[in-house]
Amino acid sequence: MIRQIARWYDLDIVYQSKIPEELFTGEMNRKVDTDVVLDFLKGSGIKAELRGKTLLIE
Repeated sequence: MIRQIARWYDLDIVYQSKIPEELFTGEMNRKVDTDVVLDFLKGSGIKAELRGKTLLIE
């Protein structure tokens, strides 16, 4: 999912610790604002922060 988000929003991904192993199923609209995506990640227990064009995942 993170790789797809990176492609859709032209972001670089930086994992600051090990890669999360959460499994997600479902559909996501490509037109969703990045703030909504970040809220979803945070609500799923994934610490994520957007800095410019870099998405930091803890």
